[in-house]
Amino acid sequence: MSRSEGRTLDLKVNFLRPVVPDARELVARATVEQRGRTIAVATCRVDDADGKRVAMATGSAMISPDRPWPSAGPDVDRPGSPPPD
Repeated sequence: MSRSEGRTLDLKVNFLRPVVPDARELVARATVEQRGRTIAVATCRVDDADGKRVAMATGSAMISPDRPWPSAGPDVDRPGSPPPD
């Protein structure tokens, strides 16, 4: 499969409970639920250090097959890893 570029079509975030800025870890896990030829849909769940869900998001993107999509860093799938620069 060739790489492609995506453009956000929509993004919905549900904030389920407050998060106190106490330097405790938040863990976000994202999943591509559906990827077709021109549209992709993904979800994300964010849990606090106690395992309580604090936010959920759903988004969709239009895929442009002839444009390159930047690579994710090597740590992107590891929980607790810093975001790529």
